Amino acid sequence: MCCQAMGISMPSGKKKTVQPPAEPRTAEASLGHAPEATVVLVGLPNVGKSALFNRLTGQRRALVFDCPGVTRDCFSVSCILPGGQTVLRLVDTPGLFAPSEGGITKEQKQLENMMLEKALEIAKTADLLIFVFDGKEADVQTQLDFFQKIRKLNKTLLTVANKSDAWKGAGFSPDFYKAGLQPLPLSAEHNVGIDSLVSEIENLLVPKSEQKNQEKKEAFAEPAAEKEGEKEQDAVCRVSILGRPNVGKSTLINAFLQRQAQMVADFPGVTRDTVDFDWEYQGRRFQLSDTAGIRRRSKIQDQLEKLSVSKALSSVRTAHLCVLVVDASELEKTDFGEFLKQDMLLAGRILEEGRGLLLALNKWDLVQDKPYFKQNLQNSLVAVLSETKDIPLLPLSAVQGRGLKDLLKALLVVEGQLKKHIKTPQLNRWLQDVTQRKPPPLSHLRRSKLKYMTQIGTCPPSFLLFGTKIQDIPESYRRFLINQLRQAFGLQGIPLRLQWRQQENPYAKKSHKPRVHTAPQRHKRTASQAKRSSPR
Repeated sequence: MCCQAMGISMPSGKKKTVQPPAEPRTAEASLGHAPEATVVLVGLPNVGKSALFNRLTGQRRALVFDCPGVTRDCFSVSCILPGGQTVLRLVDTPGLFAPSEGGITKEQKQLENMMLEKALEIAKTADLLIFVFDGKEADVQTQLDFFQKIRKLNKTLLTVANKSDAWKGAGFSPDFYKAGLQPLPLSAEHNVGIDSLVSEIENLLVPKSEQKNQEKKEAFAEPAAEKEGEKEQDAVCRVSILGRPNVGKSTLINAFLQRQAQMVADFPGVTRDTVDFDWEYQGRRFQLSDTAGIRRRSKIQDQLEKLSVSKALSSVRTAHLCVLVVDASELEKTDFGEFLKQDMLLAGRILEEGRGLLLALNKWDLVQDKPYFKQNLQNSLVAVLSETKDIPLLPLSAVQGRGLKDLLKALLVVEGQLKKHIKTPQLNRWLQDVTQRKPPPLSHLRRSKLKYMTQIGTCPPSFLLFGTKIQDIPESYRRFLINQLRQAFGLQGIPLRLQWRQQENPYAKKSHKPRVHTAPQRHKRTASQAKRSSPR
């Protein structure tokens, strides 16, 4: 890792273009906010709930893998179904596990119980429950037993048979007819029967108010261009929580939201997918993303874990800033440099993407010698990744709620720095003052001239500098300008982008093709010309 991770030392023509954070197509909603009506998908594991969820929302939001128990968290997306008219909140839930008897560890049993409680808790808040059956499953009785439990919730209930061959004319299992059911046949993977399902949902959901429904439809329409004069700080700030497994990311999310939004356990691997929550603090709107734990690549062998880590890393590209959570209690027991190697690789990736970074030292209450530990950690961070010297270290305890105010204060400060816009006259006055105090060094007995500077973007702050003989400016002087820019405008601890452009010389002569000089040609005289010129 070097200063290239901050994007400040790459010469013109070789600079990596960093895209601003992508805006999500649909607005994510936390499980406590329903825009119109709440539709919850329930069913046994591996029946296709997540595949149906992705099909109805029109995006690959939920993690899909061909094994039971992939979904462990509840996903909530406010959307309009394909071809539908009603705005609703669609929720995907974990599978309803039957009680396991033997051949299962204590951790697995605890996890299954938490998933079952979470699914039933969300099902109680639904306006419409969609029970998803597996149409190909030979043993339907277990699914019917859970269906009878769900029926006791006294909710509007719709049954569908996913992975079904009934739409091919093969028919259902006789057990469905014995129970008096005829589920709607569909295939989420092949997009068969989805239109019929949307029609059934529209018929069962009675809009509370057509006016409210229209307002929600307008809110989820394609985003229009920003109005002139609209303040950028009114937009939602997306914060991604990253770190190793079992460092307390989900506990930190629960501390932010002040409720048990995410499942928490003492063993790693509980969170598998990226879950988003809307959150408001001091009048500012945030979107918090809880991600799966990221281990070293050489230790990841399971394909499902690879998908989870890939989704966690992709959340960096859509975030404005990231909170990297480190287990301080484990760090105190090990070698700092070796232990921080994986975390600093992740920190370098965050900075390369141009996102703000906060280092949260969780489980700080378990650290013995706190002053010595913090100083030693700061020195190790600078040695491993020099760009982290200005990034604040934030000790906290997510379980006890200590240190959260300092973290929230730093979060607001970094967000303001990322979205800070500096006026062009201020930048040029600063540029003139810096170049007069310390001009660029000579190169081939000539000196480069920096003439004009302007800001071209935010998140991260990006600047464009015009001058002559840009290619002769050494890397050390470029870093000097970046450091001076940070100190002058209060941009410490965030990545900056500085692009260079060669200014054309209007007085430079344009190149022309050399003129070819030839001897004058002598023309032959005609007979009449010769006769007139001859003496008489």
